[in-house]
Amino acid sequence: MAGARARESSFRELDVRWFARFQISQPLQAALKEHPSIDAAVSKCVVLKARSPKEEGADLHDNREDAPLPTLVIRLQPQTFLESDQLLALLRRELLHVTDMLDPDFGYQRALPAFSAGPTYENLIRARYRVVWNTTIDGRLAAQGRLPQSGAERSFQEFQATFGNLCADPRKHFDDFFRQHRPRHRDIVSFAISAGSGSVDSASATTPGVCPLCQLPTAKLYGEFSPEVASILGREFPERDLRNGICRQCLDLYESQITLLSSKAHIP
Repeated sequence: MAGARARESSFRELDVRWFARFQISQPLQAALKEHPSIDAAVSKCVVLKARSPKEEGADLHDNREDAPLPTLVIRLQPQTFLESDQLLALLRRELLHVTDMLDPDFGYQRALPAFSAGPTYENLIRARYRVVWNTTIDGRLAAQGRLPQSGAERSFQEFQATFGNLCADPRKHFDDFFRQHRPRHRDIVSFAISAGSGSVDSASATTPGVCPLCQLPTAKLYGEFSPEVASILGREFPERDLRNGICRQCLDLYESQITLLSSKAHIP
């Protein structure tokens, strides 16, 4: 057992020496130097293996009482180290998130306000929050000359995909957040919750609200049902008041069911 531990320790020391010899950690060290405030606010930095691209990123983890400062945990895939420019861009973005989390003026709170609509709605608000926060991050990186050339357009496309149907002028809201050099957590939360209260631009939609079927907020409630859809809704939800309509996603779901049933009926 002791021999196995000694071999494992020797292999680790060898890995560290080659890691340093090939300067694989250089982008990581460069990104950390760009954020000196992080070094004084954390107890240590730990780099762990990410199991997938979605798991890559940086976060703060609270320690025990004997180490009051949090630990900075960075998760990366091994192959990410092979592309130093992409690694540096990823780290700059993630560490700017961490800087916000440590900034009292930003006022970051990990938990969002509680909602009576349930966890699905909370996840929706959290996803919106992430998009707006990313927008402010990209805007500040652009002001520093550290955003890739296509970064601003990619950032707007993400914002448009999330808020395009919820805001009367998504470009204006995007520009407002993109140009903010001192964003606030409360402002991002407020926008993520209130998005969708703008005017409705569809003749087949009523005023915005909450879909009576999925209980999610929507900018458009569609109340014009085909006879087939109306029949299914009346049969499955006799207790629901659907006079104000349902959201586009729910309507598409039941229209697709009608299409599927119709295609099966024509199979000889």
